[in-house]
Amino acid sequence: MIEHYVVPLFSNLWWTGLLFSALFIALPILIVRNKPEQYQLKFGFWLGVFLLMLSLSIHPYMAYKGNWVLQSSLPLQLCSMSALLSGFIFFYRSQILFECLLYWGLAGAIHSILTPEMSLGNDTFLIFEYYAAHAGIILSALFLAIIHGEKPRKHSWLRVFGITQVVIILIGGVNYLLDSNYMYLCKKPAVDNPFVIGDWPFYVIVLEIVGLVHFFAVYQGFKFFKHVQPATAK
Repeated sequence: MIEHYVVPLFSNLWWTGLLFSALFIALPILIVRNKPEQYQLKFGFWLGVFLLMLSLSIHPYMAYKGNWVLQSSLPLQLCSMSALLSGFIFFYRSQILFECLLYWGLAGAIHSILTPEMSLGNDTFLIFEYYAAHAGIILSALFLAIIHGEKPRKHSWLRVFGITQVVIILIGGVNYLLDSNYMYLCKKPAVDNPFVIGDWPFYVIVLEIVGLVHFFAVYQGFKFFKHVQPATAK
């Protein structure tokens, strides 16, 4: 049986994970920031390969450990989907995929790093995979924005929120069929997070409102950077 592990706030592991995530996000951008475009593209390609392989590697690893189960191991958490997208987007650039990565990634991964809950276990590889995958989501979104000048379009935060509702309905159907808890739609996560309030379904409603506010905050935040001003619709 897989035991969820919640990293205690301000513990040694919490601080180590936070420092590792910050360096994992910042260093690649600093390394390529002033390099020629060809170098940036090649770096992005191998970054995409690494992030994609990291996201996929968890499945054979969990199978090898005998812990891969249909009810909790599919990549159907929002961060799991974002982690796959963070690597895939370097091979198939798309405006809507970038916007999904931007809003899902920055909103979800930041909270996952600050309030870590490891739902697959907590051995050395799984700890590394957890922090690298979540930091990789943020890195991918910022890399595309800062290095390649990708921009969220006007009202994109509302567009992605609408897409998220469709995803929630689909994942809810999967939860019903599998008796699972993907996206924590059936049972709240056991994390020390001030936005996880009350029992079902109240905490889901609160998280929806908080998610919308986060999306809007990310959109507004981009206006402070001249090279990532929201673009007009394509």
